[in-house]
Amino acid sequence: EAIYIQYMDQHFSAAGMSGYGYITDTARNGVPDCRKANSESCGDPCCEWCNIANAGFGNMPSTNTQSTGLSNLDAFVWAKVPGESDGTSNKSASNYDFHCGSDESVPNAPQAGMWFDS
Repeated sequence: EAIYIQYMDQHFSAAGMSGYGYITDTARNGVPDCRKANSESCGDPCCEWCNIANAGFGNMPSTNTQSTGLSNLDAFVWAKVPGESDGTSNKSASNYDFHCGSDESVPNAPQAGMWFDS
């Protein structure tokens, strides 16, 4: 998430929007490098987000973000409930999102919002 914040801040600044603070969802980012360096589905580790395999609890919600070294990170939040599916991996479902069937996603995922004990 730190990479994404830096990426967004750089692009916002280039568009004339600077001085923003950010929050980051740490509910499921507690396992360093659980995402591949280059996703087979989209090539970028930040593009995969759905039911990432081997993810784990990250920092508890807090405004104590000094350990990150990012002066523009205002808070850690748990925006997505840990254990809740991001979306189904069933390719025949009408609401299927290809990110949920990526090479980095846990297979056999239920519909979004349902408990997913994986």
